[in-house]
Amino acid sequence: MTAQIYKTDCLPEKEQKKELFIRHLGEILKEKRTEAVLTAMDIHNFKLVNEIWGMRNGSRLLSIIVDQSLKVLGRGESISRFFKDRFYLLMLGPVNAIKERLESMRQEIEAEFVRCIGYPYSLVVSLGLCEYNEDMESGDDWLIRANYALESAERPVGDGFAVYDNAMRKNLQEVRKIEKRMQFGIENNEFRIYLQPQFELATGRLSGAEALVRWINPEAGPISCPDQFIPLFEKNGFIRKLDFYMMEQACRVLSVWKKQALEPVPIAVNISRRHIGEPGLADRLLEICKVNSVPPEYIEIELTETFELSENETLMKALSTLKKAGFSLALDDFGKENTSISLLREACFDVIKFDRSFLAGCIEDERARNLLDSMLKMVKKLGIKTHVEGIECREEEALLKKYQCDRVQGFYYAKPMPADMLTNYLPKT
Repeated sequence: MTAQIYKTDCLPEKEQKKELFIRHLGEILKEKRTEAVLTAMDIHNFKLVNEIWGMRNGSRLLSIIVDQSLKVLGRGESISRFFKDRFYLLMLGPVNAIKERLESMRQEIEAEFVRCIGYPYSLVVSLGLCEYNEDMESGDDWLIRANYALESAERPVGDGFAVYDNAMRKNLQEVRKIEKRMQFGIENNEFRIYLQPQFELATGRLSGAEALVRWINPEAGPISCPDQFIPLFEKNGFIRKLDFYMMEQACRVLSVWKKQALEPVPIAVNISRRHIGEPGLADRLLEICKVNSVPPEYIEIELTETFELSENETLMKALSTLKKAGFSLALDDFGKENTSISLLREACFDVIKFDRSFLAGCIEDERARNLLDSMLKMVKKLGIKTHVEGIECREEEALLKKYQCDRVQGFYYAKPMPADMLTNYLPKT
């Protein structure tokens, strides 16, 4: 038997072929093929390849990958593709020998693509390897481990190779533990809303608060920090439930303030980009507001994961719908990633929240100060409020006052706190 191709480019056959490949992996496990290695291969930022060199050359790159893979695959080995730029290779032999074959293949893919476009270009091809292990329960389990190794290979540190090991195994076990507890956490109020105050810089007046999630067991304390579980929830789709849950909590807080005759301030609620383009989202958020007698004007929708937003028509329409419904919109973490400046022109944001990185080095570095000053002025000229996060000292505050920043938040003013503690900042109506 020569190398097999499990081609999975379209639906519904895509899922059928995926299941076929997983069954094939299961058969390998049953046969106890101890020399078998599953490799997950990904082209980092494949979308950028399409943007720079065109869709036609992007398609040619995928063909090159298949052709070069088949050249290194032998009898009893196979290749499959489930996603746009992710391939899976089942190979036989010692893992070190397979790494050599894969490195040769990776070099040939890059060389052939350069010949194709006629211009030097460095592709980033990442590979995550997982050897046969008798403790794997299914082909799907094997696939999960290979994908987990690929995630490690895609990190900035390293040579683009990663082999699933005991450390990854422990991390993956922790991930699965967290996943099993997700729904229980929602149902038993383990996810808590914390609020970090936001202030008008010119007056020092409380202008709002950002809703932040904490996962806390009443008996055992914190279960996991947001930096760990939020990316996981983004991947497995649980973020949708968490988004609605936090929206409900924010509305309940606003409702309580009203009952206590306190003057409320808007609460900023994060909504994942993976969720925000869903049909009916605005209606669902409005319904949550209505149930709690909260006007939508008291909710500021913060968009996370804003990268590539301007290129997604569905998301842009969703933002427009939310704006028309009465919610204010904030672009969070501006400058943290490769956020497109075109967002400021194309999207209907009311507030731009500058990431802490804009402040880094500003006290000592004139160029950093000039950049911050220029960016703040540009945003204000567009009629958008400016907001800087992560203020940690008086010198940073003074600098932002000089540059006429509108709003600020950070540890210099207040740390995130339980919602009931924020009442100390609210005046009576």
